[in-house]
Amino acid sequence: MSRQRLCAAAAAVLAAVFCAGAGNAAGSGQNWAVFGRLVNRDYQMEVAYQTALIPDFVCLDNNDRIFAINNSGRTIFQVQENGEFSAVYTSPDAPVSCVGFDSGNNMWFSTGGNQIFRIDAEGNQTLVVANGANRIFRIDSRDRLIAVDYYGTHKDIQVITPDGNVSVLAADMDIKYHIVGPADSVLLLNYLGQVLQIDASGVQTIIAERDSFDAGLAMGPDGTVYVLDGRIQILDLGSGRLQDVQWYSKKYQMAMFNAAFDSMGRMYLYTGNTGLYRVDLQLKTVEQILNSFGSTMAMAVNADGKLFLAYGDNLPEGKSTVYQVDQGALTAVASVPGGMPRGLAASGTDTLYIATDDSAADAYIYSVNLISGKYWKVKKVKHNLDSLVVNPVNGQLWWSIRYDKVYHINAKGDTVYTSVIKNPDDIFLDFGPDGTLYAIIWKFREVQPGPGPHSLYKLGEKSKWVELADMLTNDPGIWWALPAAGLDGSVYAIASIDGSTISPSRSESSFDAVLRLNEAGGMELIGYDFPYDCMAAACDPSTGDILFCHSSGVYRMKTPK
Repeated sequence: MSRQRLCAAAAAVLAAVFCAGAGNAAGSGQNWAVFGRLVNRDYQMEVAYQTALIPDFVCLDNNDRIFAINNSGRTIFQVQENGEFSAVYTSPDAPVSCVGFDSGNNMWFSTGGNQIFRIDAEGNQTLVVANGANRIFRIDSRDRLIAVDYYGTHKDIQVITPDGNVSVLAADMDIKYHIVGPADSVLLLNYLGQVLQIDASGVQTIIAERDSFDAGLAMGPDGTVYVLDGRIQILDLGSGRLQDVQWYSKKYQMAMFNAAFDSMGRMYLYTGNTGLYRVDLQLKTVEQILNSFGSTMAMAVNADGKLFLAYGDNLPEGKSTVYQVDQGALTAVASVPGGMPRGLAASGTDTLYIATDDSAADAYIYSVNLISGKYWKVKKVKHNLDSLVVNPVNGQLWWSIRYDKVYHINAKGDTVYTSVIKNPDDIFLDFGPDGTLYAIIWKFREVQPGPGPHSLYKLGEKSKWVELADMLTNDPGIWWALPAAGLDGSVYAIASIDGSTISPSRSESSFDAVLRLNEAGGMELIGYDFPYDCMAAACDPSTGDILFCHSSGVYRMKTPK
């Protein structure tokens, strides 16, 4: 059977045997792997909106068909050019960790159940390796799997033959990312920021040294090696020299560290939060294939209790669209210029404010009329807006800028600024129902890596900030926190913590938790083990519920009545 016929047969069989339905990124998807653990039983948690496909791993088969694994999910999807997708396989027992195709277009995948499987053109599934741990693998020219039992410290690079024989190429390595390089060598990035090349005999050579390990690697079909850290850089393996792909690195500012290539050399960049993009390095174009509708900084609830989210295409001269969440699905309300939404706020029942940023233009705040769907510019603002909020007492619009100040538009229409503590890093805001402004303010980190000083404040008389809680004393490993003021006067923080102070158990080494300011000035734990990377929080003014948005969707926390 020819390759083309084999590929077609494999796709047809997989679709017939394993297909679980089709959808798009705005629909409902798989169940979340982690729902969270409530410590305070006076609270309840439910899902308000669930994302459908958060691409955690992307690969292409030999016919340039696109496949993706759902984040922390059990399903492998095929993604179409128009962004629609369908499930081709769902693992019954454990999440899928990695997927790839060999030269015969057999599909290989690993699971969290420590197994590696192969599915052939007829849909026959074979367990090839029965042990391991969440393997991340790449397939070389000899159809061997070059695998790591998930990335981290003290890891082995394994070579797994098509018949399941496992050997170790290099032991006790610190591995942030790895790929198959030229001549079936292995290229890896370690936690020192070094790019290493390992040949077939296991000899290791340092190719390049970087200031940061926060990057990914990729190799095109022509053998060109790339380093990805939001920029795209070409790595010369002989000299170790890194050269920016200038047209991309200067114009695009997307935090993309993962990539796959099709047979024409087009690069597919992806993260769970921003979706899937195709970069044509020859034509110098970027297009969005899939919007994952995941984590966003732009969430608001209006006076009627209607939930709104905004997602952008993250492209220069792009657009952001406001959606209403209705019965768990997204309905588009309006689109405004600017490819990156930085904040969303509601005023009454009919008005939303949305702030957008654009790497190729200015940043603006727009007003959107929910009845007509029309919008207009309210204010040109600085880039890197952190928060956008409306005072519920007088309707004044407030916002904060990273590294800068807090601003608002007063009754006369003038823009007024309020200083914060010296050297702010991020400034996250929320109003209480009585018009009290709360802020979690971070200062610059004096030592890297690690969190810097940050505290919960309220804005007092004469525009002076009053510290309510030093959040580092509650959990020294806290990394990120957003305030949410409840209707009953409670002040919550949605925070990313390391969990070292939490017992009896946790599923991840870093995750999101809900904290509440108590009368003693400390932060009391309400619940933890929620999906990591919360980017927005808000109080529902009609119920007092607290909502927070992750890459997995939106949780609704029902507060005690």
